[in-house]
Amino acid sequence: MLNNPTLKKVIEDCGVHLYDSEIVKENERQIVRIYIHHPEGVTIDQCTKVSQIISPILDLEPPVSGEYMLEVSSPGIERPLKSAEHFQLSVGEKIKATILEDGEKTKIKGTILSVDGDQISVEDKNSKSTKEFSFDQVLKAKTYYPW
Repeated sequence: MLNNPTLKKVIEDCGVHLYDSEIVKENERQIVRIYIHHPEGVTIDQCTKVSQIISPILDLEPPVSGEYMLEVSSPGIERPLKSAEHFQLSVGEKIKATILEDGEKTKIKGTILSVDGDQISVEDKNSKSTKEFSFDQVLKAKTYYPW
């Protein structure tokens, strides 16, 4: 949604990555949500800083017509992996994924070992073997925390 390279650079200058963004409508209000990521977790101070810095930019180039509310937050411990970059940012974390392998849906649960371009290596929790697949094969994936 917010593919403005200047906005992405400004967010990265705050010491965090632009993870994702979305526009939703809740209770008749438009909400622009910006998700930021940091390997050591996202703090409230980081969210506040990003919000204060990008708010004037969004005032100049509004992402929606009419009034909206800006929210900046972490994508959470359990978050969707929608791009190869999301996998890269999540190396070492546990994931659940459904991939297309030889025309069949295959479920994988394990730890991301590495990401090289769009090639992803995961240590499968059950078989303890390394599964390798490309991002193009991913139907659905998210990080998870073993509560």
